[in-house]
Amino acid sequence: MSDYRGDDKTRKILEDVDHAKGVMTDNINKMIDNREKVQELQENTEAMAESAQAFKKQSATVKRVMWWKNCKLMTLIIVVIIICILVICAVIAIAVAVAVSKMKK
Repeated sequence: MSDYRGDDKTRKILEDVDHAKGVMTDNINKMIDNREKVQELQENTEAMAESAQAFKKQSATVKRVMWWKNCKLMTLIIVVIIICILVICAVIAIAVAVAVSKMKK
């Protein structure tokens, strides 16, 4: 009977070793998968950083272009307003001159 228990103990120990070996193999595979995922995340992070830098540069260029367009538009609006004021003043001056000339007659 003690031989039987010895075989049973040996088998139990071997099963425990096989189980531990399986767990370790799974852990190693998970570690390898995680390492690949980390490398992929690093590559994605680098690509996003490059993309962000390009976006920042492009947005600065667009901002400068839009600023100049806005300046040109504001200049045009101011010129049109000045011309309108001059036309109104000229019309008023002509009307006053006509009125004065009629009063002198």
